[in-house]
Amino acid sequence: MNIEQKNTDDHIVLKQKNENETAEISQSLAEFAKACQHASFIAIDTEFQREKNYFPKWCLLQLACIDSSGKVHACIVDAMDTKTDWQLVKQILFEQKLVKVLHAAKQDLEILWNYFSQLPKPIFDTQIAAAILGFGAQCGYERLVRNLLHIEIDKAVQYTDWQARPLSHKQIQYALGDVIYLAQIYPLLHKKLAEQGRATWIDELQKQLLDKKLYENDGSQAWARLANKARDEKSAKALKRLVTWREKRAQQLDKPRQWVCPDDALIELARSRPTKHELIGKVRANGRWLQDRQTLKDIIEQIRISADDTSMPSTKEAPLNTHEKNLINILKAMQRFCAEEHGIATEMLANNQNLNELLREQEKKNNPLLNGWRFEIFGEKALNFLNGNLAISVTKEGKLILQAKTAG
Repeated sequence: MNIEQKNTDDHIVLKQKNENETAEISQSLAEFAKACQHASFIAIDTEFQREKNYFPKWCLLQLACIDSSGKVHACIVDAMDTKTDWQLVKQILFEQKLVKVLHAAKQDLEILWNYFSQLPKPIFDTQIAAAILGFGAQCGYERLVRNLLHIEIDKAVQYTDWQARPLSHKQIQYALGDVIYLAQIYPLLHKKLAEQGRATWIDELQKQLLDKKLYENDGSQAWARLANKARDEKSAKALKRLVTWREKRAQQLDKPRQWVCPDDALIELARSRPTKHELIGKVRANGRWLQDRQTLKDIIEQIRISADDTSMPSTKEAPLNTHEKNLINILKAMQRFCAEEHGIATEMLANNQNLNELLREQEKKNNPLLNGWRFEIFGEKALNFLNGNLAISVTKEGKLILQAKTAG
């Protein structure tokens, strides 16, 4: 692409020289807003920095769409420019008539939530769509572009300082290419989903991405990730208090949570529950976090409060016994078989928690295996197996077969 950069009062204007009338065009935010009136979707990507902060520092917003004539329109908004027309940006992002296309959408949605306190709807995550279509559970953007558009992305500036101004020619090319290719990928994936009768599947999987709780940063996600590290009820209470405190402290300082206090230190502190500052210094997971007096004071206080905390009942489940582990292993084999049979990523069907709940609480209503397309593909077979109504056998060729048991 041959792109020229020009800085104006409210945006970065990119003009592309190309004689092909249907080729991608880089334009101002106002021009792009007009183009959106003749489009059914917009592709969205963001560039940000967060290595030294809790909250990601938004640097760029890239947008692209394809109008009714097939022409590609794209623009880049400088998120660091105080003169940016954010009202127009919001008008584009939150227009519900436009499908918002993103790849591995969670981080981009986190940016939008942090800045606007709302999420764009409806969305289409190309990584989820790719998983449903057999590209793998965590299909990278570069691989998707290579497979669908036969284009190799130049990664020379993939890890770059997006806060630097002015942007280099290569930075602009890379950032602009992300959304232009994304806009071209979306119709291809959408068509494949429709052809395979899976258009509604992606909606079900994307619901959780639009759950505001994912982006409210109250420590619940960190606690869910670390909860199984607690040895007993007392350490669980202490760990939950410490995790919640760390989240608030990291937000207050706008520093990465691991800088405030790393995970392994929290776990060790919750298990040992020191009552004096000097005892904290003896934890194995020491580091620069020990140099902050307020941190040490807070840790002692949170451990003290946890001892009298009656608000959190013990939720730790009993570990699987040998028989249950064997059944889970068989269910996982069935899961892989069903996923391969339908050409989708295994992880899209169920996670370990879903399988454990199915084994121990077969009537749990919120288990995704008991509803929708996942029930049809795998959940029903898993229930029949657990209830003794499904037999597993192997053909002479070594192929696995799942079939209903015959009477008698």
